[in-house]
Formats: sequence, structure tokens, C-alpha cells
Amino acid sequence: MTQQDAIQDAALEIKPDDYKVWFHRGLTLSDSGRSEEAIAAYDKVLEIKPDCPEVWYHRGWALSDLGRYEEAIKCYEQAIALKPDYCTARYHRGWALSDLGRYEEAIAAYDKVLEIKPDCPAVLYHRGNALYTVGRYEEAIAGYDAAINIRPDYHLARDKRSVVLDKLGRKK
Repeated sequence: MTQQDAIQDAALEIKPDDYKVWFHRGLTLSDSGRSEEAIAAYDKVLEIKPDCPEVWYHRGWALSDLGRYEEAIKCYEQAIALKPDYCTARYHRGWALSDLGRYEEAIAAYDKVLEIKPDCPAVLYHRGNALYTVGRYEEAIAGYDAAINIRPDYHLARDKRSVVLDKLGRKK
């Protein structure tokens, strides 16, 4: 048991229905790779406060860590339903869809993020990866270019752009 666990245990003995302590316990557990325990802590929060989009998001993240992408997607969707402009939940929903090989759905999810926040290089990069995977090479290059324009030191985007150009037999 860590010192953080002991502090949280003591706080929960005093106030067992304190959703904030349960939420922070979930975050601590997730950070230490204890995803199953984190999910249980997030479930406790959701018993107390089911309308908290951040908890749904973090529960989804813990499920993704375990490779339980379908369940994670449902959590991300719940977070989005509660907070439609929750870009991080939308982004990770796209990522989980990609992990399931559902690339066209992932592209649509990334497009929704970009409608809200068009200047996010990570989303542009991951959207480019999904486009590349489905053979939409020119769109992938445009996505990588957009990411690089926002963040010139984005080496992953530069590298992947080179891969696509090589595939097309074009100069970098």
C-alpha cells in the first residue's frame, strides 16, 4: 500500500461517499498501472455522481489500457453525451476505434474533434494515420502537413509523411 492509498483510505473512512476522493483514487491507480482497481474506483464515483464526464472519460482510458476498447468507446460516448465539446474524450474515442480497426469511424471521430479544435496536431497526426491505413494517401499527407505547420518539431508526423511519400514514389 502506498502512502497515497493510506491517505485516501483515511479520507474514505471519514467520508465514504466523497466522490472526489474516489475519483482521485482512480487517477492514482491509473497512473500506477492498476487499471482494474482504477475502474472499480471510477465505478464508485459513478454510483455517487453518474453525470460526471471526466469520470466517464478516465474510466474509458483505463479500459483502453486493458485493451477493452468496445467498453472504452461506450465510456467516451457517455462523456461526450454529458459534455459535447469534450475534445479529449472524442479524440480517445477515435483512437479506440482505430485500435479496433474501425478506421473510417475513427476518421469521423477525429473530424468531430477538429470541428471543435482545428489546431490540434495530435488529432491531425492520428487522423492521418487512419487515412493512411485505408489508402487515402493524399489526405493523410495533408493531415501530416497540417500537424507540422502547427508544430514544426512534430517528428512523428514528419516521419509518417515520409513513409507515405515513399509509398507514392515521391520525393520528401
